[in-house]
Amino acid sequence: MPSVPLVVPELTMSVADDVVTVARTLPYRSDKPVGSDRVFWIDVAGRERIGVAWSPNEPDGPWLMLAIARADGRLVQRSRVREIVETFAGKGAAFEQAPLWEGAPTMQMVRVRQR
Repeated sequence: MPSVPLVVPELTMSVADDVVTVARTLPYRSDKPVGSDRVFWIDVAGRERIGVAWSPNEPDGPWLMLAIARADGRLVQRSRVREIVETFAGKGAAFEQAPLWEGAPTMQMVRVRQR
């Protein structure tokens, strides 16, 4: 998988659907946490980057993992996180936000339950 992100002018449901399709094909190992070989990156108009990973065999069902960062280094607002989650999983989709990680303090990471 290339390390170059998919560059799009805007994040649409069509782009999200295509990226999830690709993410589902990336290697999955339940004994290994999400790693760079399992993440597909999107660059949205140079403003933000979104990493997408699929985790199908969690004990509580399949999850879509999203990592979201702004290009200017500012923290992603919760309303934007909600908007991105809904683009990938539909209106009102539930998600869990992970604590900030010291290796990427401005990146918001969430997991979204899949049906």
